[in-house]
Amino acid sequence: MLQRMLGITTLLVLVPLYGQASAPSQTYMPQIIAESAPQVAALYEYMTSASVSKERSQNLLSQAEVIFADTEELDLPAVIVATLAMQYANEFEPHKVEQLYDNTKQQLRHYFLLRHYFFSCILPGRAKFDASIDAIRISQGAPQGFYDALLRFNQHEAKRDQGLVKIAQQKYGKVTPLTLYHALLYLELKQLTIKDGRIVALLLRNMALAHNQQRQYERELIVIRVIRELEIEGLLPVISSPRSVYSYLMVEAR
Repeated sequence: MLQRMLGITTLLVLVPLYGQASAPSQTYMPQIIAESAPQVAALYEYMTSASVSKERSQNLLSQAEVIFADTEELDLPAVIVATLAMQYANEFEPHKVEQLYDNTKQQLRHYFLLRHYFFSCILPGRAKFDASIDAIRISQGAPQGFYDALLRFNQHEAKRDQGLVKIAQQKYGKVTPLTLYHALLYLELKQLTIKDGRIVALLLRNMALAHNQQRQYERELIVIRVIRELEIEGLLPVISSPRSVYSYLMVEAR
């Protein structure tokens, strides 16, 4: 099951982020990675310095395993890089990737937030969406209602919420299922007491990718627009270029 899911993730996540399987000769170190632990930056640099091979895949998984094992230093940027390494290595070492997934899931069973970070990064589609919302809730100390409102969005119920209808009409010009979802996401995040904007910014990008993987492209665009809105309002840090919210991990020529 994990192999089928990782195959989906590789197609819809790594291709938009990296463009092609072979990394360009010159890359830059994203700020969120440069500010992480040295072993995280080293893994990212190794991962993006050349094309993946069987030998390099084994090295990627070994480094990722070390990062996952250090739960005291493990944070969301570290989980992002380590899970990307797993996706890179999956072509050549699918069984070892499966084993690392199972071992990490078991290892993090008592680390509730880290486990949600892991699932948010490694799982695709609906599972990624659910884990990302819950990770935002847990990391920012939000009430359960935050998770329930976004997970159980119902356009028919939303139409009866005069507050949402008013925001959709005034802010987005019309009342449709999409603008109601836009209004709900914007309102829930505005009401959130954000303790770490970088974490919320990263998890929202995982939410956008989750919509992409389910081919919900209009909803993906809504999440991207909300990210930009909250950046402009100063509620979220700017961690990517104006060109793409996904550029925070993009490998490109200088």
